[in-house]
Amino acid sequence: MLKKIASVNSRTERSAALARDDAPIAVLQFVRLIRDANLPDRKLFVHPDELYTWLSRVLTAPEQARLKAFLSEDEP
Repeated sequence: MLKKIASVNSRTERSAALARDDAPIAVLQFVRLIRDANLPDRKLFVHPDELYTWLSRVLTAPEQARLKAFLSEDEP
């Protein structure tokens, strides 16, 4: 799995994953994989707003709108 996470697509500036905060073991395992892959532009978030803020810095306005819509899909 580390090989897959560590592989880099030259067109990807940043990537992020959103985890549930009620699954601490899974979060810790994923954080370890990201750290071991030594890729600072990949991050794990448990809060959608933090993920949005971090990714939106490298997105165009239309991409930001799509990300905002995606992150709000599960909200009531």
